[in-house]
Amino acid sequence: MFAVDKKTAVVTDNLNIWFTIQKEGDLRMNYYIGEAAGKVYEFLADQKNGEATFSKIESNLDLNENFIKMGIGWLSHEGKVDLAGKGARTKVRLIEEVNN
Repeated sequence: MFAVDKKTAVVTDNLNIWFTIQKEGDLRMNYYIGEAAGKVYEFLADQKNGEATFSKIESNLDLNENFIKMGIGWLSHEGKVDLAGKGARTKVRLIEEVNN
């Protein structure tokens, strides 16, 4: 379940920050999804061949599983990663950038 600290307006779930409320009704999740995408990207860059399974990423990053998945989606949308497989064995691989 969610817990809301009204003094700081931070919404948490099991000690993971999900989003902050900047103004009443204004949720800034893009920031946290972008931060998760950056952490996933950095993790993959440190891996052999720039790839890892979902389960390996989830077990090595101190992030909520949903944010990891949203971060991977963000990277996929930007053309930075490629996905192959099913479920926890799905491999996420960095796509090499080609300089024109």
